[in-house]
Amino acid sequence: MRRRQRIGEEHIGQRVSLQWRDTDGEPTETLGYLRAVTEEVLEVERRDGDRAQVPRDRILAGRVVPTAPAPRRDQR
Repeated sequence: MRRRQRIGEEHIGQRVSLQWRDTDGEPTETLGYLRAVTEEVLEVERRDGDRAQVPRDRILAGRVVPTAPAPRRDQR
């Protein structure tokens, strides 16, 4: 059984994964660093620097995830 985790202000600065429903009701995922939390949205900064505003009422699941590994260097 998966453990559900409530993502909140105490997770700001940590890397999170949020599964949620978009405006069409389709499931989607946002992965990045939690930058802000309000009563309405969680703001997540993605790898490309864009910030996603994820409405709290559309979140299906969320969890803190480990920091992404450093890019591999070619070992030739």
